[in-house]
Amino acid sequence: MITTTLFAATAIILLSFVSEDTATISSALSIFGGLISWPLGFAACFAGIWLGDLGLYSLARCAGKSVLRSRWLARLADPATITRCEKTFVQNSAFTLIASRFIPGTRLPTYLAAGLFAMPARRFALITAIGALLWISVFFALTKLLGSHAV
Repeated sequence: MITTTLFAATAIILLSFVSEDTATISSALSIFGGLISWPLGFAACFAGIWLGDLGLYSLARCAGKSVLRSRWLARLADPATITRCEKTFVQNSAFTLIASRFIPGTRLPTYLAAGLFAMPARRFALITAIGALLWISVFFALTKLLGSHAV
């Protein structure tokens, strides 16, 4: 039983790196189907999503400065435009990060921008944790209401 439970939790974490939505729905269905406990399913789903978020941020943060100074990017955008984007992002970062969690196709560029523009790691981690908790809660509630139709 413990092996099956740990396997399910690990699968949810790994699946979240491929598709957060699929991992969240699978986790919720596993919980409501009685395969895993609510705390474990929620925690595994959160861990996978949040680790993915932090990974994207860290990747951009580590490579960010060299990318921003590269000749390749200089051909695409002038430094003044990049500076203006950075200032706008800094002013609206909390709202932008939370909104990107709920707007399809915006998470990847937003999280990469947070890393590229050197948003403080603690602030990013806190905001994305709140966003992930909200996201997972909404999906779990919808899955509870819709059951297998959520798939």
